[in-house]
Amino acid sequence: MYLPSELQKVGSNVAEVVFESEYVRNCEGVHWFKDEADDTEYIFSDFQPANAHKWIPCFDQPDLKAKQRIVIYAVKEWEVRSNCALKSNGMSEQLAREFLLDAETQKLLADGMKGDHVIHEFAESVPLSTYLFSFVAGSFAVFYPESEDPKCTVPLGLLCRKSLEEHGKAISKDWFRVTRAGIKYYEDMFQQPYPFDKLDQILCPDY
Repeated sequence: MYLPSELQKVGSNVAEVVFESEYVRNCEGVHWFKDEADDTEYIFSDFQPANAHKWIPCFDQPDLKAKQRIVIYAVKEWEVRSNCALKSNGMSEQLAREFLLDAETQKLLADGMKGDHVIHEFAESVPLSTYLFSFVAGSFAVFYPESEDPKCTVPLGLLCRKSLEEHGKAISKDWFRVTRAGIKYYEDMFQQPYPFDKLDQILCPDY
């Protein structure tokens, strides 16, 4: 992207970019998958090592970090996750202003929320490299630990596609046990607490 000098001013400049991106089937960007077992659909991001620019305009290199704020509009029955914890479900005037939503778009979203859609607004992340931006949406089965562990209080989740729900349930107890042990191990090694507000692990199809 090139900005002619006559469009720039001394001091801070803001560039607003309107764009569209397509789903991919090769795990290089935002991947779409349909499970032939039950016709459920899944969408997930895969931006490593340098594929975030296939989703949004960005400086796609690890040393240039940015905070991520993401809002996803999806059907109500879908599970939706991102890097950070969910902040709210719904449309606000502040959200419309920040995301530059015109009146027509706001009405379209509001009409959808009266039916079978919902808005998921996630909290702002810490500065991240672009390849670490992530989100998933789809008909996932979700599992949580059956009990708390005072040695690891990080909220955990495990997601897999619906057709594999039986297998996901079978492995979930051991999965969370190993995950908690891993978090505690690295917290002790680096003498730093886990830096994020949760940890969801997703068994993505096609990945």
